[in-house]
Amino acid sequence: MPVQAFLPGYVLYLLFIFSPGIGFSELFGLWNFDDTLVGRIAIALGLGLSADTLVILIRTAGFAELVGLDYGTIILVIVAGIVALSFSLVMRRKFLMPAKPVRADYVVAVLVLALGLMVLLHFEKYPIFPEYLSHDFGAHVQFSQDLISGAITSIPGGILYDGIYYQLAPALLLVGGEPLVTVQRIMGLLVTLSPLLLYLATKVISSSRRVGLIGVVLYTFSGTIWFDSVFDSGLYANFIGILAALFLIFVFIMAVQRPRSPATWVIFFFALVNAYMSHYTILSLFPALLLIPLIQFLMRKPNVKTYSVFGIISILPPIISLILFPTLASIVLPLLSSGRGVVLGGTTLSVALSSVPVLSYMAVEVYDDIALVCLLILVAVSIYRAVKSEESLIFLPVIWLLALLIVAPENVAAWRYSYEALVPILILASYGLEYFFPNSSSSRRKGSFTSKMKSRQSESILPRATLIIIIVGGIIVGSWGQYVIADSVTETNQISQAQIQDYAAMQWMKANTPNNSQYLSTSDWNFVYTNLTIGRNSVFEYARTPSDAIKLAENSSAEYIIVTNVATLPLPPVASLFPWSNFPNSSNSNLTLLYQNPNVKIYQISNDSH
Repeated sequence: MPVQAFLPGYVLYLLFIFSPGIGFSELFGLWNFDDTLVGRIAIALGLGLSADTLVILIRTAGFAELVGLDYGTIILVIVAGIVALSFSLVMRRKFLMPAKPVRADYVVAVLVLALGLMVLLHFEKYPIFPEYLSHDFGAHVQFSQDLISGAITSIPGGILYDGIYYQLAPALLLVGGEPLVTVQRIMGLLVTLSPLLLYLATKVISSSRRVGLIGVVLYTFSGTIWFDSVFDSGLYANFIGILAALFLIFVFIMAVQRPRSPATWVIFFFALVNAYMSHYTILSLFPALLLIPLIQFLMRKPNVKTYSVFGIISILPPIISLILFPTLASIVLPLLSSGRGVVLGGTTLSVALSSVPVLSYMAVEVYDDIALVCLLILVAVSIYRAVKSEESLIFLPVIWLLALLIVAPENVAAWRYSYEALVPILILASYGLEYFFPNSSSSRRKGSFTSKMKSRQSESILPRATLIIIIVGGIIVGSWGQYVIADSVTETNQISQAQIQDYAAMQWMKANTPNNSQYLSTSDWNFVYTNLTIGRNSVFEYARTPSDAIKLAENSSAEYIIVTNVATLPLPPVASLFPWSNFPNSSNSNLTLLYQNPNVKIYQISNDSH
């Protein structure tokens, strides 16, 4: 089994997030902006992530002694939150965070637990190695370790990309254990908590708990956003950018309600720093923040000037930074059109839309064409509904979505923008779906475009409920979320035991082969992670027969060949296609069998075979 982790470290990691989040929210009186308990927990989560980002950004900035990360910094963040909470309790003689639970609290809590169970089931089947091959998993481990050691600094390279390392690096310090396992568990933890921020942002945009709850249901069970970012491609940076964007949306709208409070400006600063350190695709959100005042003006809504002030302030950091450090442009601009990454899979719609990469990749990331069509129909309904009912803030995700579609490059990098676009699509789809619910918010407004139709006493709820079930089913059935559930209960013990045996073989390789050894894995890509687990390099390339494997090994300067009983690459159920069936059970003139367990055989190429 992997190196034993310090399990209480996960509790310390949660304290690292929630201690400053709860402490400073209590001190600054942020609970007034949400009357639900889950909403307040979401505020603490967003503020905690933002505070962590700011502190570690400064601690690892590279100026003077500000290099590397240590336990002291993490403990300082936790203690600062406790001090802030204590000061508030002494000053007010009351703990303000608790709120009487309402139905929304119970619903969101159940959905968070459901998502946590889905994540747990996934890790039961894949306890050590990722389900899919992605070099990003290893890269994020390496970057986090480099941030801890001081080999890299947060300024200037960490701008618009490294926010995730400000979470993974502290986790590696606090939890320890096998780094590849620890970072996956931490991302699983963040995924489990993420519905809270989606609920918070969706609710504040729509001014409706129901829309927020619909959003969390679609988010949790479709898996479109959380699975594709964490367990499929391993692109943690994109996911942390989404969390930062959701919290910034909440803070932006909140700030307009209390612009004269110093605490508002402090929180807005925290959220901005978190946003600009997260991922470059978040830049697509700022046009929406800038244009919302115009929408407010056209719809004759209040607070036009206040929205304008905060919208302009939100874009000042890059302007000022580029004036002071013009070379930053040469770092940031290549990121926006970077072609890194590989998009696998395809659907009928993705092929049909191949001439427009951002739309084609969107179809791939949603995973199911019926789900994508349902989502887009709901987006259209939400826009029509927002225009008729003059809900100005609904145009924030609309503008955000348009910005992503417009700025997406015409190459493989467009998939990152497609992925980010799923967030405003989901928010809009939630608002659109709520229209079909009985007694929706718009139906209670005198003169709204739905009031006449919904006020008909003869109208039956049954057709409406049937339509909702069909739409929700279209989005969820066949989705990533359902794939996770089905996959987690299929061959669970076989795959999990194979991973454990793979890891045991790696430890044998570390103890019994030279430090500079090279390995070729013929059927299992888990061995590409030997650079992380044992500090050795391995190559994965399918080879059906020993002769094929020997040729490939010679081309890659590998002295050892690894064959596994459980293949990670998809192969037809034909025994002759599996290397395990074709390799000898004992040594011969070409291969010497050095190690064997129920899933792994390791051969050394004999000199005679060269």
